[in-house]
Amino acid sequence: MESELEAFQPGTRESKADLIDNKQSTERSLDRVLYLLVKKPGRATEHTWQMPQGGVMEEESIAKAARRELCEECGPALEVNFISNTPSAYFSYKYTSPSPNGIIGSKVFFMKAQYRGGEVKVDRRELKDYAWVTREEMKSYVKDDYYDAVVPMLFE
Repeated sequence: MESELEAFQPGTRESKADLIDNKQSTERSLDRVLYLLVKKPGRATEHTWQMPQGGVMEEESIAKAARRELCEECGPALEVNFISNTPSAYFSYKYTSPSPNGIIGSKVFFMKAQYRGGEVKVDRRELKDYAWVTREEMKSYVKDDYYDAVVPMLFE
């Protein structure tokens, strides 16, 4: 028994997804926390990559909106547990030009969630692409002001 223990070699934390740089797999960077970023269609520059997000409907709480928008954007197969019913961070920005109804900007509230299973569904209507990234990798996907707003809530 003692010789088995002495001979034990732990497995590598580098997975097949790491070897082929598959950022759509949650089976990568196994020793790191991964965050879901989505790429919206039709946005050439402004906030092309972002965390899943969307509007809050009238009479809807931020927590309910987060659950609904995650399902609408990523599909019903993605399973998460929301950590809290209150936002962990926010990001506000101005639009490049006012919307038709005169709104000049937006405020995005972020809800922490833990991945449980399932896959993101890219439907080309809500989503063009997605990636599971580490905190450091996120910097190369999102704008600096967006990253600065979310980094305080990110685990590592």
